[in-house]
Amino acid sequence: MAAGKLDAIDYRIGKHFRLGSGIRRQGAKPVGLIYTIVVLSQLPLYDFIIGFAWAASVAARNGRRGRALVLAAVATLPLASYLYAYVEARVMAPPARHAEVASWPRISITRENRPRVFLTTWGIDGYVPKTMVALGLFEKAYGVIGDDWYSVERVNSAACVDAGKDERAIRNRNPNEPNPCMRLTKIERRDTLRLNAPQIAETHLRLLADRDAPSHREIDRTVFASSTLELRLVSEQGSELISFWEAPYFRVPSIPPLLGRAGWSRGWFAGEHTPRPDIVQFVRDALHGN
Repeated sequence: MAAGKLDAIDYRIGKHFRLGSGIRRQGAKPVGLIYTIVVLSQLPLYDFIIGFAWAASVAARNGRRGRALVLAAVATLPLASYLYAYVEARVMAPPARHAEVASWPRISITRENRPRVFLTTWGIDGYVPKTMVALGLFEKAYGVIGDDWYSVERVNSAACVDAGKDERAIRNRNPNEPNPCMRLTKIERRDTLRLNAPQIAETHLRLLADRDAPSHREIDRTVFASSTLELRLVSEQGSELISFWEAPYFRVPSIPPLLGRAGWSRGWFAGEHTPRPDIVQFVRDALHGN
């Protein structure tokens, strides 16, 4: 995203508008300075519009209608550009993104292709991989605990035979509480700058969240997803999409219009989306074909 200085200015202005009385609490001088900077930065735009509008009126008074129309059209170019950018982002981008997501091919999990191993980048407390194994959905799971990757496996013990039958107890269990029916093995350090998931030779299910998801990306500097869940079946043949959820946010020109070096200053608005699903249920639905 190319959010320039004007984006920051626009954010601060909006913040003060929302806070209302907060302007008085923080003092009027900084806010007044911000408004002064905004107005000065827009002088070339105002000069352009006013200059061509004035020239159009002069031409009209002198009976040069054709020239007046051309000058008037030029004067409205900034407004037309702003309206086009606004409509494109606010009206056209959300359904276009929805159609794009709906067009992605997906596969279903069956008895034949259901893997025994699961990996997720969601969370840092190990709750999801531990719960997946405890519920018997997978024999082995990988996840992040703190700053490290861990593998989680069920302990084959007579004392643990009934450990996975009480789902409520499993899901309400504190992930930091020791579990004698789980064997945790530290794999490697997690890289906070890029995805460095453990290398798994066999076919496995992979739940990628937020920035780790391949589809969590900015698209044509117009739309980005702030929250993403992407479930994939990873094998030697490649990676295939199973389920997808996102909360999309779209960048839209700010109100009032502010023009910067990178174009119209933009804010963001949330597109329509379903509530974030329960992570465990999201995977379970995919396993059962829901």
